[in-house]
Amino acid sequence: MAEGMSNEIEEILTDPELFLRITEGELSKVIVKEELTTKAIFLSLCAAFVQGAQVNTLVNSESSAGKSYISRKIFEIMPERIREDYTKISPEALTYLHNSNFEPDWTWNGKILYVEDARKELLDSPTFKVMCSEGSKAAVVINYRTIEIPINGKPCVLLTTASNYIQNEIFNRFNVISLDESVEQTKAIMEREALLDSGENRKKEWQIDENIPEALSKLNRVKVDIPFAPKIVKHFPHTFLRIRRDFGRFRQLIKASCALHQYQRVTFTSISV
Repeated sequence: MAEGMSNEIEEILTDPELFLRITEGELSKVIVKEELTTKAIFLSLCAAFVQGAQVNTLVNSESSAGKSYISRKIFEIMPERIREDYTKISPEALTYLHNSNFEPDWTWNGKILYVEDARKELLDSPTFKVMCSEGSKAAVVINYRTIEIPINGKPCVLLTTASNYIQNEIFNRFNVISLDESVEQTKAIMEREALLDSGENRKKEWQIDENIPEALSKLNRVKVDIPFAPKIVKHFPHTFLRIRRDFGRFRQLIKASCALHQYQRVTFTSISV
């Protein structure tokens, strides 16, 4: 266990049901239903704890469906040191953000980039597309001179958008998730909000245990091996070209789960599933 870790934090990190404890137990306090969406987003963000992994998620739903609220609640449970969030950002700003010429030791590896209401120009940006898959080097013109700016590392990206404009390139780089837009879900949200205003003392019941974010802050960024990975191949579909990307994404999610449960392993500088 990490030095100075309290018994409460140790108990959380060694819980065999840690994933469900966080998604079904804690996040359900602040997110009405949307269990599958919550699990998908949270697990994708846990890829930030895996060396060499990058899982990107795009939450696409109609305006007022609650995508920004849900995404931010899940994002904010992650360690503050790895979070980078913007309500608006241009493709050009990404080039200059944490300019490696001025911050040579800074890297996007192990970070989570969250952008609310991502616009078409960002989704179409070559810099952003490459950053979401391979890392990149940008060339910009300053005072009539071309300057190269390497973009160090690759973050796990979480975006929200209400846009109907999503090209195949986005599907190739992102897990695209939609929210429950049913009448039943709208009613459930209204009932929760009404209870909060009813005078009943329910607010504490619907607050996330402050020990959960602290516990997640104790997670290290680890290398994960999957000894049974070759056995997965015969059970995975082979029909479409996108499977070449999806198979890698699937393995990264396995690694993300393993990294989340790293304190249940004997050693976690390099661990196997």
